[in-house]
Amino acid sequence: MATPASGAVESIPSAPTTLTSTSTRMISYRHQQHMWQTPDGATHLLVNRGFQVPGGALQLQSTFDAGATWSSGPSLPQTNGLNVSDGQLSGNDLYVAYANANNQIMLGLLRYDPALKTWSLLRNQSVAVQSGVVYSNPAIGFDRAGNLYVTYVAQDSATLVYSLRMSVRAAGQLAWTELPQVFGSSDAESAQRSGRPVLTPDGIGMIFTVHDGMYWAQRQDGWSLDTPWSLSTIYMTPPPSDPDPYASHFSVVRDTAGNVHMATVDKGRVLYARYLAATQAWETPRQVTPPMGAGWVQLTISGDNLVLMANMLSMVRVYQSGNAGNSFIATHMLTHPLAPDGSGLDYGAPRMETPSVSTSPIPTVQQYIEGQTQKLMFFAVPVVPAP
Repeated sequence: MATPASGAVESIPSAPTTLTSTSTRMISYRHQQHMWQTPDGATHLLVNRGFQVPGGALQLQSTFDAGATWSSGPSLPQTNGLNVSDGQLSGNDLYVAYANANNQIMLGLLRYDPALKTWSLLRNQSVAVQSGVVYSNPAIGFDRAGNLYVTYVAQDSATLVYSLRMSVRAAGQLAWTELPQVFGSSDAESAQRSGRPVLTPDGIGMIFTVHDGMYWAQRQDGWSLDTPWSLSTIYMTPPPSDPDPYASHFSVVRDTAGNVHMATVDKGRVLYARYLAATQAWETPRQVTPPMGAGWVQLTISGDNLVLMANMLSMVRVYQSGNAGNSFIATHMLTHPLAPDGSGLDYGAPRMETPSVSTSPIPTVQQYIEGQTQKLMFFAVPVVPAP
């Protein structure tokens, strides 16, 4: 077990933001990416605004002054308070896979103009659309050849059976093809399944969950796009299960050496595992924290540091590793004002969001409720040099 240091944890108080929503899925889900830094250092966040932006609830927000002020950018069309998204930034181009109000999976391409500090929606196309199928919970990745991969949950409207599927767009093409392969089991029990594509040293992989199982799928560069992905098991959560209606409470990043890092939660503890580029295999997940009420986690690469954030009840605790995940130390606690009776404040679902790759300090937002309004508070989290 990697033991955090004690007695050296610095508190960082929250700063309010103007970002609000009527949707509990304001920055959901955890395995998806909703925050990015463009090459000019600006921070951008894709927020679900709910009823505040009718017909375009998923809206891009940008800050150029470390979270003090935010400006609204394009909205993704035909989205509502239930829709979630995932994005990958390539230079000044942002590829966003999202579900829309018609239960379809879409891909939006947005381009950032650093001179004007504005975004434009260049293209919007269907990824997965089929009569009698309800699509949700997308995530996107691309490989070195430029092929795009979008994974999502598909539910058959007649049988109510859920399955985790994937569509592929070949480099230089516009058409999407749904692969025949189903990732994990299919059932009508619940929607509990999520996937996260990630680049590997010799191809592309995907961490995916189905109920209490966490699995690994991968394909190598040069394989034909219709070749089935190879599958293996990373971790099986022993009973009882944590509350996680979409099996999405995990976070994944890739470092410059090609290692893949994953954090998740199990019975209030934070677990960590990594896929080493040198061995091209997953290590056994290990416990980073004792039981502390953790339900949400977030990973960020900043310079040579791997930064792990997890809620400790309603506060967020920060752990940092300067040795690629060999060990972690607790460095900061993100704090917020008290919520006295009658105040209308509720910090009970402390979802947090950071860029997967960031400069220091790391821009961080945490969700809370005031009255009937979902809000975000902001933190600037310093990266601590390795001792």
